Amino acid sequence: MNGANPMVGAENLAHNIDHFYNVTEYSLSQLLQLASFADIRPFALKLYVFWKNPLNYVGLAVTSVMELTMRVIFMLYGKKVKVLSKKVAAIAYKR
Repeated sequence: MNGANPMVGAENLAHNIDHFYNVTEYSLSQLLQLASFADIRPFALKLYVFWKNPLNYVGLAVTSVMELTMRVIFMLYGKKVKVLSKKVAAIAYKR
């Protein structure tokens, strides 16, 4: 769960009993570095399961516009947050 998302970041903690903490792209990178991973690349997870449903494309467009808007606001506040999706993942390689 992406804690940097201002819309659902805080709600994700209370959503399920097993969601103990949220991560951001930065904290996920830190965790992977502590585990001796290198070349860490966080990315947004865009999980739209039913691609045959045209409303998912509308949802993806609306979500993209909202994330872009939030990214601009974060930049105005001096933050370097790039991944603002509901969920965040990363690709990394073991040293």
